[in-house]
Amino acid sequence: MRLKLYSYLLAGTTVLWPVQAHAGIIEFAIVSLTASLQSAIGVGAASLLIGAAKLVAGVALSALASSLLTDRPSAPPQEVQANFALEVPDRYMAYGANRIGGNLALAEQKGGQLSKLIAHCDSEVTSNIRYYLNDIRVVLNGSNQVISTEYLVDDEFPVITIESRAGTITQPAMATLVARFDEWTTDHKGAGIADTLMTIAAMKKELRPQVYRHRGIIGIGEPDLTRLAYWGRVYDPRLDSTRPGGSGSQRVTNPATWGPAMGNLALMIATHRIDPERFAMDPEDVNWENIAQQATYCDEFVVDRYGANVRRYHGGVVINKAQESNIASEDKMLAACDGIRFEDEEGRFGIHVGRYYEPTLILGDEDIFEIASSESDDGETVFTHLYAKYTEPEFDYKATASAPWINTDIWSEGDKITSKEVELYVAQHHNHAVRLLKAAGKRSSASLRLQLLAGLRAKRARVERFIRLDLADETLSGVYELLSFERSNDRLTVPLGLLRLEGDPWSLEDGEEGSRPNFSTAIEIDPNIPNIAEGNMVITLLSIGTGAARLIADFPAPTREDWTVEIQHRSVGASGWENFDVDTQDGTGASGAVAEGDTQEVRWRVVGLSGKSSGYSAIRTVNVITNPTPPAPVVDLDSVIDGSDVILTWRAANDVNYRSSRVFRGSTTVFGAATEIAGPLFGVANQTVTYTDTPASGTWSYWIVAYNQSNIASTPTGPETVTI
Repeated sequence: MRLKLYSYLLAGTTVLWPVQAHAGIIEFAIVSLTASLQSAIGVGAASLLIGAAKLVAGVALSALASSLLTDRPSAPPQEVQANFALEVPDRYMAYGANRIGGNLALAEQKGGQLSKLIAHCDSEVTSNIRYYLNDIRVVLNGSNQVISTEYLVDDEFPVITIESRAGTITQPAMATLVARFDEWTTDHKGAGIADTLMTIAAMKKELRPQVYRHRGIIGIGEPDLTRLAYWGRVYDPRLDSTRPGGSGSQRVTNPATWGPAMGNLALMIATHRIDPERFAMDPEDVNWENIAQQATYCDEFVVDRYGANVRRYHGGVVINKAQESNIASEDKMLAACDGIRFEDEEGRFGIHVGRYYEPTLILGDEDIFEIASSESDDGETVFTHLYAKYTEPEFDYKATASAPWINTDIWSEGDKITSKEVELYVAQHHNHAVRLLKAAGKRSSASLRLQLLAGLRAKRARVERFIRLDLADETLSGVYELLSFERSNDRLTVPLGLLRLEGDPWSLEDGEEGSRPNFSTAIEIDPNIPNIAEGNMVITLLSIGTGAARLIADFPAPTREDWTVEIQHRSVGASGWENFDVDTQDGTGASGAVAEGDTQEVRWRVVGLSGKSSGYSAIRTVNVITNPTPPAPVVDLDSVIDGSDVILTWRAANDVNYRSSRVFRGSTTVFGAATEIAGPLFGVANQTVTYTDTPASGTWSYWIVAYNQSNIASTPTGPETVTI
């Protein structure tokens, strides 16, 4: 019974790179306020008169401020955590860690066996984390069979198999489907589409109710499937050796060199700008030096109320390409980093994320022709309590309400409470969400707003976020956040909208974060519950290919059957913990996929029915290296000079341990002083590889280094020295 077979899988949907196009950008990234919106946050309705022009205080705000104002709901993460059956399916793209369902691409029962293919989105999966069937985390064995108790027949026999593809442009058709169905040919490649096939084996009629008891999209009782993974690739100018201050092999015009989107919002915003199916902006129209700086800010650690390190601005986003405009999609990401967009003097796109820096633009009395001020009201029209709806990884990436951020500048115990819920689904940590609430709340209740008519020196404000005023009137002197920047008709003056910056609105003070609602961050310790001894918890690695592995735990079962073992892991430096799937009585556990070459932290505890626990163990560090044996060095390194080009060729050794090679170049014959200029260049044993370099004039030495799947390096081959 063929239910669905979508033709879009024949050719795929990904546009090949590069596409030369240009999209104009607005002069200053802020969303204008109407009079009704101004009243919602306490900006007076009266206009301020400067000369013959009327200027409204606070004429524009960041995307985050607009999130505070709107009552129009946005799509929560649960909306894409479902399976759909649409004749014309919506197309999605994603960056970062997201849990995604998708559209039904194939459903057929043949010989009692059900095949159900879900097309998730147009973004590449760079690392699988786990799968869910009907909101239940499932564990797979080495044969990709679901071995979670909820989906076993007679509590013993696995009948569901899950296999998936990453969604690369070059991926072949799924071999299982080609072999299973005559109609499914090698042309059904689904280039650029990440998808997952769930197969339910044929079984006796009396056993079917044990499996076909759900509300799947097909309607025959099968479970629905969602996939949690890291999606998409982003260009990072910090890892591009051709950029000032950069080091690495990424190149903006070659997406194959880009790295996984691990949540850095500045990189996601910039990559979205140059995506040929979104803004399609020419890469040369992006200020990459600015993006590199903002990406570094996003990567900074802040400490949450529990003492854990949290990246300043990391998150995940899913974009409905059919229904969300480019600007609306970008605004979601900007709101999650309290970002503003701008256009620099050369017309290039840039952003400022929410983080204070000392102003470099200082305006004095001699720079200002006219000035008008507006003070905040008494708090009647601003919100005293702000709540965020954000995405919580510990709740399987569901929408979760944060603790309130309370604006103590305008509210004291016993005062009237006015509250607002702000949708910030791109944020994936409670601390992150509350920091955004504080930034929005502080901005809405700022004590002083100014409108200036300034001289030509103020034109620099177009690329700034902060300005310092050094005026004779000391009550107006200080640091201000730029709210609006306009071009005047006379081209000699610059109208500016400013907001007084008081303290650091992007950092939380003690007690401001609040507790994560309905989230058990601390369980009472019971000294009568013994933990698994350090020497009895054995952590090993299981390679699952494509540069990924799982952490496997083996331990003795607790002495009481009502005690359960919880094991958690995370990358060093990450904030949230991921849970192992654990079978306490069997004494086994397995993590989701982790990247080869990563360093993981692992901890565990024993929990009783009362909710009390042994307390966590000391954190153990695990280097994710499943293959510590370096590959054999490459051979036959040679060079040919063709004009200003150096054409290098070499051959991978006859070693199955070989996975890729990298090119290093230096101005001396000392390898330690050389810089990586290309790679990884993936290949197989005995393969001949060619690389063309165009260096500056001079004498250059080249080395080639081979790597295995765990990124373990061989000894370098070289130097091959040439003179241009």
